[in-house]
Amino acid sequence: MVSEGDAGVAEAATGTATSTRLPAFGHHPFSGTARTRVEASGRLALPATFKTAFVDAAIVRSGGTQCLYLMTPRAFDLVVNAIAASDPDVMLDSRKRQQLYIGSPRISVDKQSRVVLPPELRAKVGIDGDSEVVVAGAIERLEIWPAARYDAQQAPLVDDVDRMFDTFGGLSTDPA
Repeated sequence: MVSEGDAGVAEAATGTATSTRLPAFGHHPFSGTARTRVEASGRLALPATFKTAFVDAAIVRSGGTQCLYLMTPRAFDLVVNAIAASDPDVMLDSRKRQQLYIGSPRISVDKQSRVVLPPELRAKVGIDGDSEVVVAGAIERLEIWPAARYDAQQAPLVDDVDRMFDTFGGLSTDPA
C-alpha cells in the first residue's frame, strides 16, 4: 500500500495528477502494446502511453532470450525485494545477488523519453539494429520484444484472453 506521501511523490515523478492512489511501484500499471523501432544505435523512443513513468532513469534486464524488461528504479527495487522475500536463499548467495545487479544496468532516459538499450542485452534477445519491436505493458514493467517473436508467441494468447471477457458477466452495480 502506498502512503499518502508516497502517492504525492509518485504523482510528481510521473507528471500525473490523480485523485486515486498509485501502486507501490509508483505509476499506473502498464498495459497495452505499441509497435515501434529500435534505431541501429540501440536508441528506443518510449511510446507516449508509457513514458510518463520514466523520469530520468530506467533499469533494463533481459527476460531470458525472449525479450527485455524495462522498469523504473523503484519497481526494480520492489521486484528484487519480492524475490528476496519469496526465496531468501537466492539473495543470500552474494554471487547471485551481484549478478542480478550486474545484469540489470541503470540507463538514462533523456528529455524526449528515449533510452539506449545496451548492445549485449539487445543481442541476447535478437533485437538487431533498426529492428521493429513490440513494447508491451506488463503491470510493473515494460517488455520489449522483437516483433516477429511477439507475433509468434504472444499473439495466440489474445484469443484466450478474449474468451475470458466473453464469459465475464460484468461487475456488480451494488454500491460499494
